[in-house]
Amino acid sequence: MNRTLEDALLNLTTMVKSCSDIKLEDRDSLKLQHMLNVADTLHHITGDVRTRIEHALSGEKN
Repeated sequence: MNRTLEDALLNLTTMVKSCSDIKLEDRDSLKLQHMLNVADTLHHITGDVRTRIEHALSGEKN
């Protein structure tokens, strides 16, 4: 795995851990909207990374 992808996955892991600290008391809609946007982006990025890894494992070219 190239270094850039490893760094990106590490950064994503850090973001996910920080998002897991949300509490029900957090009523700041701007903060919650931002976290929702981050979650959507993470979902999209991880799906793309997963697809690329699966293609690499199967020997297909991207």
